[in-house]
Amino acid sequence: MKTTIPIDIKSFKAGIKDFHQQSVKNGSEFHRYKSWEHCYLAFNDPKNAKNYDLLALHLSMYLASWGMYRGSSFMLELDYKVNLGIVELIKKSDKKFGLSGLSIWDLGSKAQDIVNLSEEIKKEYKRKLKSIIKTNGKKLLVNPSDTLSSKILLGTLGCIVAYDTYAKKTLKKHGISQVFNERSLNGVATLFSKQKNTLELIRKSHPGLKMYPDMKLIDMYCFKKGY
Repeated sequence: MKTTIPIDIKSFKAGIKDFHQQSVKNGSEFHRYKSWEHCYLAFNDPKNAKNYDLLALHLSMYLASWGMYRGSSFMLELDYKVNLGIVELIKKSDKKFGLSGLSIWDLGSKAQDIVNLSEEIKKEYKRKLKSIIKTNGKKLLVNPSDTLSSKILLGTLGCIVAYDTYAKKTLKKHGISQVFNERSLNGVATLFSKQKNTLELIRKSHPGLKMYPDMKLIDMYCFKKGY
């Protein structure tokens, strides 16, 4: 059994701060990192509860900002309406399980619900499209990844880190499985729950991060440390 490697508090704070500074670098209000804010706030605004079309647009723009529409992805060949079913699925699941803005203290108890929702997201894409024909005429199987589903959960509910290349490198450094499953989420919960007070202090000392949930701040650290 792997030993979980503790977090260096100084490095933890610096990683989150450095990530945030990138989004406001040179006073820019249009940095791509802002796409997460727009998406998360839209999904958590009661006025948008039934406006699935608007939410699908926000989700698609956020995913594009974070590399999910790159050339090798099946998403590149589709318009935003492919995400309408994903939006409906997320809204229903959040209502049932209460995942939005999840506290790190509650991650362990919700881990299986999160993994199940991730699998449902992937099934929803496959239900609509088993394969597509790319612009170059080649057939491409629709095979949604854990990276895609976890980025969706991060952008809409802020309930988990995105299991991308950089975050997984950080998890590995801390002795946590890089496979997006219940075991890994429990490892994340165990490691970062000890930093709950630090997360609260970071939000208080950086007004721009006041609305950022625990898991988004943790994702920022994981991204920067892995990068």
